Amino acid sequence: MTADARADATLDVVQEAHVRRWCYEQGTSGFSLRRAELLPDPADRSVPRVGPGGRVRVAVLAAADAALDGAARRGLLAAGADQTVWLRSNDGRTFAERAEALRVARPDLVVVLGGDPRHADAVVELCEAFRSGCSDQSPVPRAVVTGDARTTMRLHGPLARFGVEVLPDPRRTDGHAALVGRARGFRRGTDTTLVLRDEALE
Repeated sequence: MTADARADATLDVVQEAHVRRWCYEQGTSGFSLRRAELLPDPADRSVPRVGPGGRVRVAVLAAADAALDGAARRGLLAAGADQTVWLRSNDGRTFAERAEALRVARPDLVVVLGGDPRHADAVVELCEAFRSGCSDQSPVPRAVVTGDARTTMRLHGPLARFGVEVLPDPRRTDGHAALVGRARGFRRGTDTTLVLRDEALE
């Protein structure tokens, strides 16, 4: 580079709902700030943005398994999900009470903790209550299921209307990551460039 050659540098700083652009100019003593500008809605939608994301209301239908319960709670907490109702297979509520609780909660996402085959009948009953309470909801909530293969197969029947997605056991590392990722995906919505605030802090 010759002594009188100059170069410009532009730095885009991602903030919560916009990009702040700093433009620098190279002089004989180094770079100096030429201008700073705020881009509230960048034309380049591939530029990532950091924000809180939307709210995702989650209902949990859980087998009577304390370890499974705890793993799911940790995953949903990490995902920033709003846990609106948590029904266990041994909670003593009637079918009508469960259906009404789910109807009032209006979940966006239902997480079914299927456990193992010994829990299958009780968890199927929870899913039937969910179908009764939320089939007419608009938009229709989505359902994600964890459990052994035989149990998840049985749950496809009552959950067919809700677009069943099977995730690994949340007690496993890959299952925890899958649950967190799915709930965060709901918070992100259709904005594929959005980096959630809690993701950015990790």
